[in-house]
Amino acid sequence: ASSAITDLKKQADSLKNSAMIQHAGDDVTSAGSSATSAATQVGGASSTATDVSSLAKDYTSDTDLGSLATAASGFAQQASDQASIAADQAKTASDEAAKMSGLAGSDQAKFSAASTAASTASVAASTASSAASMAMKSLNSVLSAANAQHMANDVKNATSDAKSAANSAAPTGPEVASTGSTADSIASMANQYPSDTDLSTAASTASDLAKKASAAAKSASDAATLASSAASTASSAATAGDSSAASSASVVAKNASASAADASTAASNAVKSLNDLSSAAAGSNVTNNSSAAASNSTAASDAATSAATDSTNA
Repeated sequence: ASSAITDLKKQADSLKNSAMIQHAGDDVTSAGSSATSAATQVGGASSTATDVSSLAKDYTSDTDLGSLATAASGFAQQASDQASIAADQAKTASDEAAKMSGLAGSDQAKFSAASTAASTASVAASTASSAASMAMKSLNSVLSAANAQHMANDVKNATSDAKSAANSAAPTGPEVASTGSTADSIASMANQYPSDTDLSTAASTASDLAKKASAAAKSASDAATLASSAASTASSAATAGDSSAASSASVVAKNASASAADASTAASNAVKSLNDLSSAAAGSNVTNNSSAAASNSTAASDAATSAATDSTNA
């Protein structure tokens, strides 16, 4: 009877050990799944943190974006660290479970310790995987906030650039309004004295300058219109959450504003050159008029002298 009881006890212990080994195997599988899940989740952590950093670099004066970039880096590191912990705990679970078969029936204390260690490691791997998941959620939230902040800056800058473009274009219309009549006036002077090559050259140059001023004014106006449209696009894109479109529109507005400023400067320079040319042409015209008057006076005097001589002879 004693032998039978002993045999039954051995069978019970064997069944218990087998169950514990099976349980440890399940722990290993669970730990492995946790580690794999963590590794998969944190795969894009580094690139996401880099994306936030890039957004912050676009607006270095924005301290909020700078803070978000710092937070993103921290969450990315945290996620990576937790994934590493999950991987280490999965290996620990596997190593402890592997010891159990050799210890079963020979060293029950170490067998039980290995079982407990495998189970503990499996729980630790699951906890680390959950922590990695939370860190990634925080990281993605930071990315969303950074995109929103970046888009707000895009809209602000695009609106400012559109206003600057409008201010650049506004004076050009009145400035060039009289360029045509100025050029016509110089042409009239040249026609009055066709032998004056300087006036003829001035008339040709005046015509070119008037056309250049007009074209520059139109370019400034077109650029201002483009900047305004881009600002509107940036705002709509930001409302829709399209950060790429908002950023692109902001760049368009910035370039259009620069173009409007350049065109406005070109128009002003052309108008100034035309006005300077007009003053010089007027001076030449005065000289020509004086010469003509003097010539006419001499001719009249000669005629009078001739008439007096004729009268005396008669």
